[in-house]
Amino acid sequence: MSPALFNPSIYGDLSSRAKQLTKQAIIRLNYLLGNYQEAVWLVGDGRSGTTWVSNLINWHGHYREMFEPFHPALVSGLESFQMHHYLRADQAAPDETKVLESIFSGRFYHERPDALNKRFLYKGLLIKDIFANLVIAWVKRNLPHVKPVFVIRNPFAVALSKQKRTRGVWMTDPSDFLSQPALVDDHLAPFREVIEQVGDDFIERQILIWSIIHYVPFRQLNRRDAYVLFYEDLFEEPEKELANLFGYLFESQSVTLEPKLLAKIRKPSQTPGKDNNILLGKSPIETWKNELSSAQIDRGMDILSRFGLDKIYGTRSRPDKTFVDNLISR
Repeated sequence: MSPALFNPSIYGDLSSRAKQLTKQAIIRLNYLLGNYQEAVWLVGDGRSGTTWVSNLINWHGHYREMFEPFHPALVSGLESFQMHHYLRADQAAPDETKVLESIFSGRFYHERPDALNKRFLYKGLLIKDIFANLVIAWVKRNLPHVKPVFVIRNPFAVALSKQKRTRGVWMTDPSDFLSQPALVDDHLAPFREVIEQVGDDFIERQILIWSIIHYVPFRQLNRRDAYVLFYEDLFEEPEKELANLFGYLFESQSVTLEPKLLAKIRKPSQTPGKDNNILLGKSPIETWKNELSSAQIDRGMDILSRFGLDKIYGTRSRPDKTFVDNLISR
């Protein structure tokens, strides 16, 4: 008998493929059973706490959790999407529509977003993404069953966390936004010079990217279109903020914070990185002030002010929620 028949890599590949086909069949079965009709969508910038929030919402494991299905580099089937793809709320976009409807209905399957799903039966769909801020308005208008949760974190803390997460896949050149004509026409034309003249500093560029992917949905959304969750509030008052969040998600049900859920609150997400402040015993809210230079903070504040977003945090670590409410409701 040929030794090739005993090549462990062959059988390993076959076993892996069989597991994926089985998982895909189970996920498809749940779709056919109508188990994904409840759809929760966590959306925010990278390193803003979306994975942590996802872990808390799905503490019981009942949801099928799709981890970053809009990831432009690691998920196939999204060839019509750019990184931070923009859609007008009323835009007829057949290629993008097909993908979006597939994702939010639960028909979509890919090994990476579904890597952690191991149940046989699911109750609901939880989608978490960091590249989808610019399609929130489209989803809200065209897929009204979806409940968006917009997670926001201090832009300086986000930028610093991305800088430390060297293996992360982020947009690093804000001028890439200018390749989307509709986005420029609708929102970015007044900021073209700011985008084209931004410096090479990583933090400065990430502050500009943060500004754009928050400025656009703030302009598009009404206050009732999405639940706005601030990372800092959840970190400092987790029981209060989770009760409010669950009240939004499960409005017809009584909300009880189970001990198993409360035990997860101070546990870092599965994507913390070796420099995670919680793991190091530091505050993830305050440390950016000591790690960024005054010049970086000044340049970042100038960029935020160009978009009218400087008062959300200012040089504080906590958000001004009233300002954001007024910003979205205007």
